[in-house]
Formats: sequence, C-alpha cells, structure tokens
Amino acid sequence: MAKAKDETAGLPAVDPAKTYRVKLARAIEVVPGIWARPFDHDVTIQGADIPTHGDAIVSYEEV
Repeated sequence: MAKAKDETAGLPAVDPAKTYRVKLARAIEVVPGIWARPFDHDVTIQGADIPTHGDAIVSYEEV
C-alpha cells in the first residue's frame, strides 16, 4: 500500500499556539457542525489543528 503524500512537507513548522489562515483541498469540519470549504476565502484555525486535517490543507500562513 502506498504511503499518503504529506502536502505540508515543504511548509514551515507549525506553532500549536498560533493561528493560521489555511487554503483547503477539500471540506473540513472545523468544529462540530461547522464546515469550511475550499472556496471559503478566510479559513483560520489553530496551529494545533493543522496536523489533524492532513491532506485537506494545501497551504497555510500565520495571521
């Protein structure tokens, strides 16, 4: 079985305590019942949540 490619491998390390604006490849559930979609323009999440969404996050920047 092929290993999944880590899309964030070339990006800077994430500080779990900071907030990041993310670009999405697919919809993610940010909190129970609240979804962010790839065409949403301003999706911000805590750094600690970035690894939990895996390949759904294409890129991120600190805000």
